[in-house]
Amino acid sequence: MKLSHNLTLPILGEQKRISFEQIKATKPIVFEESNSLKVFISELHDHTHEMALEKWLRERFRKHAEERVDFFSDIYKFEFNRIAIKDTRSRWGSCSSKLNLNFSWRLIFTPLKSIDYVLVHELAHTKQMNHSKNFWAIVEEIMPDYKVHKKILHELEKEIFN
Repeated sequence: MKLSHNLTLPILGEQKRISFEQIKATKPIVFEESNSLKVFISELHDHTHEMALEKWLRERFRKHAEERVDFFSDIYKFEFNRIAIKDTRSRWGSCSSKLNLNFSWRLIFTPLKSIDYVLVHELAHTKQMNHSKNFWAIVEEIMPDYKVHKKILHELEKEIFN
């Protein structure tokens, strides 16, 4: 998904109108309102509007992912080491053998329940490091409608990862 001027994007389940402006500032600023994001950069700064927006989106997604992973971990007793937000273009998430959870920041453009599915999927790998029947039973216990979200993400892959 190309970040560009004056577009509307789904961000954590809400449509947000994105606008860009240049101001006299020492660093980029992103201001969030109920239905919009305003990205301000200085004409003297070497950041582009797109870079400033991407940085804000990554940080916002990290906060959301950490909150939701903690929520699921508390209820279902998952144990993991750390969360990393990556710039992947081929997968939504992964779980390493060291129980490190990795997520694409681009998940921010998908529905909230689909984000939860990816988080739960990777957390399930902390108990089953495979895609066995036992693994899918863990996922299904937490998200009985996981197949719907798996399909949604598959349909969004080309649009979001390009």
